[in-house]
Amino acid sequence: MYFGDVYMPLYVEKKPPRVEVYSLATNSWRTIGNNAGYYANDTFSSAFLNEAVHWFASKTGEESSANVVLLFDFNSEKFGEIMLPMYHEDGEGENPQLSVAVLRESLALIVCSISNLRLIEGCYIWVMREYGLVESGTKQYSIVPEERIVRPLGIVNNSDFGMQRSGSMRGEMQRQDQNV
Repeated sequence: MYFGDVYMPLYVEKKPPRVEVYSLATNSWRTIGNNAGYYANDTFSSAFLNEAVHWFASKTGEESSANVVLLFDFNSEKFGEIMLPMYHEDGEGENPQLSVAVLRESLALIVCSISNLRLIEGCYIWVMREYGLVESGTKQYSIVPEERIVRPLGIVNNSDFGMQRSGSMRGEMQRQDQNV
């Protein structure tokens, strides 16, 4: 899958992405549509779960920051959305960096507080216990880095949280809920 026309300079009006899917059977690309109704905010950070790929996204025409998880179902070739848990009520900052991941076969939201120096102060992993049900989203982990971290890389092997650093990779991971 390819999102075309995603990068736009700040002074240019945002455009919805043009979405293309590559078929191994036909060795060709085909366009799914150019107006999914969303902007994919971070096309490099995606999560594949339940035959669908997921991104953190904003609705087109909305002035507010990103507010949904956009999904593309490969079986139906249709877009959908999943609302986000109420992560912002937990004091994770006004403009957190957000991305999606898969943790133990559940959709997860990674919320990172960013300092004025554009460094991560802490990351929080919210897990949606029931797919698509926003009420099932709970904060499971808090990660407090010991060194300067510039961005999360995601969850690997259902247990490791990778971060891009500007110092040591060591950090402290604190479990929030014992029933994961």
